[in-house]
Amino acid sequence: VADTSVVSLDLRKAKLPLLKHVINRYTNLCHLDFSDNREFGYRHMQLLLPVREKLQSLKLRGTKISDLSIMSFFGVITRDSCFRLEVLDLSRTTISQKSAVTIATCCPRLKSLRLSTCKGISDAFLECVPTQFTKLQALDVSMCPITVKGCQSLFHAQSLREVDISACPELNKHAIRALVTGLIECDEKDAPDNVEVLNETELRQRTCTRRVSQLISISAQYMKELDSSLLDDMTVSAPHLRRLDLRHYHDIDNTDLSPIKISLRKLQENGVHVAFSSRQNSIGTTTLNN
Repeated sequence: VADTSVVSLDLRKAKLPLLKHVINRYTNLCHLDFSDNREFGYRHMQLLLPVREKLQSLKLRGTKISDLSIMSFFGVITRDSCFRLEVLDLSRTTISQKSAVTIATCCPRLKSLRLSTCKGISDAFLECVPTQFTKLQALDVSMCPITVKGCQSLFHAQSLREVDISACPELNKHAIRALVTGLIECDEKDAPDNVEVLNETELRQRTCTRRVSQLISISAQYMKELDSSLLDDMTVSAPHLRRLDLRHYHDIDNTDLSPIKISLRKLQENGVHVAFSSRQNSIGTTTLNN
């Protein structure tokens, strides 16, 4: 007998041979969580087809989902009958750029998208975020191979409020600056192709005249490079910021962290919750309080 009263199910530890029975019984499901269910794969994704257009939240972190699973589930629907999905978690799966673009086309209502540790996600996908995900508020691309160019693209995503770029291989001060200003400052020889490279003076002039970042939360753990001037600029370029996570900063050169801590405390005085810790090669771990 069909039961329309149940709209949410936690199936993280469910026995998947029963999934077909579950879907047939609970016909009004909107929220499904299969996180870390290592049995969940292509054939189980197919069993969700009867409820796919009703789903608002789908969490598949750590499952066996692949490009084939994504394309067969999302790829056969037209833009005129888009998914209602607002929350999608595909962290620690093997999806590629192709799947991510398909999701961008079919899920324009997404508000939260998690792609942590998806090695197939790169700058090319982030370029489509401002135009395709016009309602996206939270994006997690931590541990993905994105660069300063991808961070620059995210600056133009006007609905975006929370970003996690922790432990990305090229996470440095240039990436953060591009994220909050939309501008890139670096040596010309190191600049990505087809981007405008600015020196520090030009960068500050542009920062004062451009629109400000709308981000309220930035997580950038395991950064490799940081300076106080960037943090000072964030007061102007990211006035809405309320959370900044810089834990596990690796100070390779054992530099004096005092200027950085002073700048971080200024951010705290402006209402930003700051989390900071640093591992220095010669003196061990330091935090904002020592």
